Amino acid sequence: GVPIDGTTDAARRALVEWEGRTRRELLRPAPLLEEPLAWLRENLPLCPRNVLLHGDCKLSNYMFKDGSVSGVLDWEWSRIGDPMNDLAWCLPAPGADLPDGFLDFDGAVAVYERASGNQVDPARLDFYRGITGLKVCAFTAAMGRLIELGQSHDIRYGCLNGAFGYASINALSAEYAPRLG
Repeated sequence: GVPIDGTTDAARRALVEWEGRTRRELLRPAPLLEEPLAWLRENLPLCPRNVLLHGDCKLSNYMFKDGSVSGVLDWEWSRIGDPMNDLAWCLPAPGADLPDGFLDFDGAVAVYERASGNQVDPARLDFYRGITGLKVCAFTAAMGRLIELGQSHDIRYGCLNGAFGYASINALSAEYAPRLG
């Protein structure tokens, strides 16, 4: 089904999906995951209008010609949901040290607002930055799991092991756990 506009439906669906994926990929329990998940459950934002999401906004999924986007690749994560979900996935972290030519967090938000005509809701964006952290936990745990179980010898995963997903969980916990009252 499609999430209902004006409700927390899109946020709840994103949380259920990425919590489930993370838990399925982990080889061992991850107690540090519980506090960020509690914060996310307590802070489900309303989405005024759901839109088509790409689901994996990153430079390698775009084609460029003459300085403009000419194509968008890799649509298997697409769905209908809160536009803040895609925005959170592609934004750099606030204060991140970026190469020359890349927009910082505030610059990227300003470009998004100008191009879309939509104001960024900081609370919704903050929630989806947590979902982004959860996605990273799921992906790193999955890659590490494949290596640790001997199910892949993909050299792209060579720097990972089963513990890498737990490092991602530690980072997520460090950001969101202190917010619990």
